[in-house]
Amino acid sequence: MSSTSCLPEVAVPAWLEAAPVVAIDFETYYSAQYSVQVMGYTQYVEDPRFHAELVAVSDGEQAFAVPPDRFPWAVLHGRPLVAHNAAFDRAVFLRLQRSGAIPAEIVPASWDDTAALCAYLAGPRALDEAASVLLGLTLDKGVRARMR
Repeated sequence: MSSTSCLPEVAVPAWLEAAPVVAIDFETYYSAQYSVQVMGYTQYVEDPRFHAELVAVSDGEQAFAVPPDRFPWAVLHGRPLVAHNAAFDRAVFLRLQRSGAIPAEIVPASWDDTAALCAYLAGPRALDEAASVLLGLTLDKGVRARMR
């Protein structure tokens, strides 16, 4: 299920237009029975319960997050994208394209996966664990946990 909105796209931040690489992360509805862990990402994004709630992008310094139906997708056309577990974010992106939430002509230059990079560096794939082990950072995943 993708949401459609009569609301206009938000303006593209200048820093996003100038970013040579864009990090992207989708936040989606999930529950104990309906999750990527239970179903795998392919079945999860094709399920009728699927709903992308938010898309966040960053240039590494600044971040911007809005519901997918308000995002100015044209800014990502031809740009390299980076995601932690890019297979999932790409599956969400493609599902949103099929539903019409993202225009079909928007094609990123590439999808690079920081989870795969962590594994290559012999670190953990989980984002919070990788940030701790590889960067010495503590991530707060409380907001995501409360979304259930």
